[in-house]
Amino acid sequence: MAQTQAHAGSVTVISAGSKSLVSGLYWQTLSQPQKVMKEAREIGKRDGMDIVAIRRLPTIIQAGFVRKQAGVQKGMFSLASIVADLLLRKEGQSTLDPLIAAFAVGDGRFAIVAFKDGGVVPDSDVVFQTLEQAQEAVRALYALLSSKGKEVTVYAPPELEFGGDASVTLAALEKAAAREHKLKPLRFGLSRREWELVAAAVLALISSAIAFYVWSEHERERQERLEQLRLAELARVKLDSGQNVLPAALVHPWTTTPSVPAMIAHCEHAARSAPLYVSAWELKGLNCTPSGFEAAYVRLPRATVLDFRAAAASAFPPGATVSIQTDANQATVRVISKAPAGGDDEMADIGFRVDSLVSHLQKQIIPITVSPKAPPSPGELGSQGTTQPPDWATATFEITSDWPADSIFRGFDTRGVRLLEQSTTIKERKLSYSMKGEIYGK
Repeated sequence: MAQTQAHAGSVTVISAGSKSLVSGLYWQTLSQPQKVMKEAREIGKRDGMDIVAIRRLPTIIQAGFVRKQAGVQKGMFSLASIVADLLLRKEGQSTLDPLIAAFAVGDGRFAIVAFKDGGVVPDSDVVFQTLEQAQEAVRALYALLSSKGKEVTVYAPPELEFGGDASVTLAALEKAAAREHKLKPLRFGLSRREWELVAAAVLALISSAIAFYVWSEHERERQERLEQLRLAELARVKLDSGQNVLPAALVHPWTTTPSVPAMIAHCEHAARSAPLYVSAWELKGLNCTPSGFEAAYVRLPRATVLDFRAAAASAFPPGATVSIQTDANQATVRVISKAPAGGDDEMADIGFRVDSLVSHLQKQIIPITVSPKAPPSPGELGSQGTTQPPDWATATFEITSDWPADSIFRGFDTRGVRLLEQSTTIKERKLSYSMKGEIYGK
């Protein structure tokens, strides 16, 4: 069934069916579990070996070395490795028990492998040319292993006059041969796996570089857009307020929002722009902010939604947005109209400005509610190009009155004060007003 195909020194290549099994490897125990191939290459380079088989057990890691010149090629199988897995994993057999395996390989020759503590015994992975040589080798190995005080298991055919268990055959080894038993070349440089890792690292580096470039370009474009917006805002503030403000002043919330007089004028214009009736829909309220106003209407009998939409399109400026409520009896018209920027008012004590406004309203017997406001977060400031903590304090106020804003604030120094919302409600032909705003100071 089997023939010796090649024999060079102590290395023998045996044919077992479709597989080539190699005996006579130079076995070494490895000491670096995390760097197995690195250590194997170092030993191979030192000893002139270029092909290796690796055995991994919980208790030991071994490398079996051989030269190409011995007629060995990658893809062949280590005979000792196959025998180990075939026998050391048998039921009732401990991987730590000493063991000798001997079996015929054809032409009157016998292969012998011995194991101790799971590892191949040095110089025991051999093919012997005669029966007498094999018998002597088995006796010598048995004496050596028995001296360690453990029972030695022997697998050997009857002709060796030792054991009588002939279960190890070339047919069994051919069937048991697996990928992990294959010989692999020792590359004195980087292994295939290491080259794969290097390639992956290079690809990752390239990908990171590309990602960084894309991000940096995006960030540069973003910063350019922000700078353009800042310049445009500075130009608007100068045009609206007549002030030449520094870029740093844009972080002040009052710089780009309208002054109280400008807000009042803005909302008065909004009131004049909203008709009392839009095709039998009656105006019930108006909400004005620095960015525009919203007029609220209620439907009168026989008026329709279509009538309102058609009339609103001509009654309000182009771009106005009409919204009909779910009950189809109420509607709103949103008009975008930006109020002029108030500029960078000089700082004053926040307490003084709060007291001044409260006192002004008390003289008119008009109630006012004032509350401190938390300072903006660094992230909010960062949108303006700085993360420095604010050097100002803010208080919010709310006013409800039957008097319009122009009457309430008449004669008051509104520097450091911003009116941010004004709502007008019409009920039974009577107007009432609510105002919200902020007070700034240090």
